Amino acid sequence: MDCLIISYSEPSRNRERLQFFNPQTKTGNGWGRFLHSNYVGFEGDIMLPNHLASIAKLTRERGGVEKTGEGFFKEADIATYSAWRIPLLGGLFLYQYLKSLSFSVEIVQHVQLEHDHFDRCLDAAPKVIGISTTLLLNPLDIADLVSYCRSRCPDAFIVLGGMSVWNGYLANTDNPDIFKGLRADAVVVDAKGLKTLGKLVDAVVHKKPLDEIPNVIIYGTSGTTSTLRQPEEFDFAKDGLRWNLIEKELVGNISL
Repeated sequence: MDCLIISYSEPSRNRERLQFFNPQTKTGNGWGRFLHSNYVGFEGDIMLPNHLASIAKLTRERGGVEKTGEGFFKEADIATYSAWRIPLLGGLFLYQYLKSLSFSVEIVQHVQLEHDHFDRCLDAAPKVIGISTTLLLNPLDIADLVSYCRSRCPDAFIVLGGMSVWNGYLANTDNPDIFKGLRADAVVVDAKGLKTLGKLVDAVVHKKPLDEIPNVIIYGTSGTTSTLRQPEEFDFAKDGLRWNLIEKELVGNISL
């Protein structure tokens, strides 16, 4: 496998409990209090509305819902009614573009809901793992995902792209080490990044120099390298999504 694309991974539930449902966020103000108001305590756990609906459905169908050893609801159960079961076009756009360049590509659209497929893909030793951060808002969740990929696939070249890292770059253009703690090998710093990823995959697969590719921060053993900024151009007439390169099961029925 030349590249594995990862579209989304759920935030850590334990981290949510600590960050967004505690006495400080309940009585405070601003963003923390707003996030706290999204959750409700239920049987020793915190729930979003879709979680509660999922529990109600499973309780009606099978008489109850299992809990983990810590006393929390299982992630797979509370995700029965998950907004993330729909096809995620960001990852699919990367997937079909790399296929159009004749690379062998796999995609995981939701790490937790496709966990077995995810592990099989990592065990297949992809040369590049491309992680979209557009829907991953917490750097700690990004770092956890990178760490898991590294543990299962230590030789892969892990690259981050998407709006979360792009926004982080815009706020810290004078500090290329801003993403170093995420432990990826490279970060694409462009609002689009599609063609930059294609060049990166080509360079890694064919063992070409990486520092000649624009719009990349590379974290190598010799230090941090920021390459030339050359904003990508995107033409919908030429660069539109090629549906014929996407298998039907990736965009078919929404699973409930």
